[in-house]
Amino acid sequence: MKRPLIVVVNIAAELLPAIYAELGDRFQLVVLEQHVYHENFDLKTKVSLVLMAPQLINNQFGLLLHEIKAHFKHLPIICIDKPFPPGQTVELFREGACDFVALPLKKGDLRSAINRVLLPSSKNTPVPLSIKGFSLIRYHDILTWLHPKVSIKKIMAVYKGMEHIYGLHRQTYPSSNTHSQAQKQINPVDSRPLPQSCDIEVRFLGNLHTKIKSKHISRLAKKPKMLLAYLLFHAPRRMAKDVLMEKFWPESNIEQARASLNVALYHIRKVFKALPHDIICYQNECYYINPKLELYKDVDEFLIHWRTARISEQNRGMASAVDEYHKALDLYKGDFIEEFPYESWISAEKEELQNKYQTILSKLIHYYLEIRDFTRSIQLGKQLIQDDPCMEEIHRTIMQAYLALNWRDQALKQFDKCKKVLQKEFGVPPSPETQALYEKIRGDYF
Repeated sequence: MKRPLIVVVNIAAELLPAIYAELGDRFQLVVLEQHVYHENFDLKTKVSLVLMAPQLINNQFGLLLHEIKAHFKHLPIICIDKPFPPGQTVELFREGACDFVALPLKKGDLRSAINRVLLPSSKNTPVPLSIKGFSLIRYHDILTWLHPKVSIKKIMAVYKGMEHIYGLHRQTYPSSNTHSQAQKQINPVDSRPLPQSCDIEVRFLGNLHTKIKSKHISRLAKKPKMLLAYLLFHAPRRMAKDVLMEKFWPESNIEQARASLNVALYHIRKVFKALPHDIICYQNECYYINPKLELYKDVDEFLIHWRTARISEQNRGMASAVDEYHKALDLYKGDFIEEFPYESWISAEKEELQNKYQTILSKLIHYYLEIRDFTRSIQLGKQLIQDDPCMEEIHRTIMQAYLALNWRDQALKQFDKCKKVLQKEFGVPPSPETQALYEKIRGDYF
């Protein structure tokens, strides 16, 4: 019987023998990297699972994870890497990972992760990750129910389509007429596809806005609106019914929370009844946004521009990243769902996105100062301290830009603003570095 196919992406060469030893008897392994460690395969073979090392910090493959999930929403991805801090692990799963195996690899780790992700409850139905106590996975069933449209050829197309961003090199596969002809037929895929006409458009940055086919939706009460936002933001992930009841109706008993959840879902479905498919699906005690619907989220696009800029900056310098950073800024119309600032899950996402936004502004402020575009540096600096007036370094950068323009009176006024806000918020004077800059400007001025 034909063995299921696992695609291995960005796994260190020294780990491949251990992976092959544990999985090679049950699966075909195909490595999309410079290191060759795979069997001959047909590019049309359907893929069961992807193993990858995301290296989310300072590496391009966090974005590759996002791209694979953007193209193949239901393709399971298991990540293998060193343990991450909690915040980075959350980002890993948000980008679409189904499970995580921490290094160093121990015998049985990979098979346990594959069991958790792929074990079917029936021949045609996946099991949610929270189910425990299952036995060995039925490997021979995987190809019969998993991803009939996802082939290795399609994943390679995504991988190839991103080469111009990452400087990646695709694996050179065994030379045969079949493989060579198949590879020639692979067409690059746009690295950041946006649907021309999506079913649902969601704007999380600023006040929450939801549109169906460009028509704004504004008829939902607070609870249904927050429930919808939660499901949309975490799509395509599935959310357990009990988790939703606890999160949105923590003061209610189980029966009341269940009734409130059903009422909220009813109102959501009623508002979105014009869609070609039911907006919310229910399976195995979990709710999730219907994967048949085309979904656009401004947060996803913001994060794509953010990561693309970081990659460009690391590989080719800040100048190559400026356009992508500005595209991210253009999307940031306000803090994450700022109309509901006291929801706990919103606060966590807000802080993370706000930190990225402020980092982008800070990078651009210093970049424009270095290339002597002082006016733009001042404009962005004022934009940043409007959100966080206590950023003394930015006050100082604005003073330096004013000084370079010979606008000394404006530089001195900026120092006064900095001094007042630090005294008001923290009861402290400006740092010696800021004070020294002030004395320099004042001495030259008078």
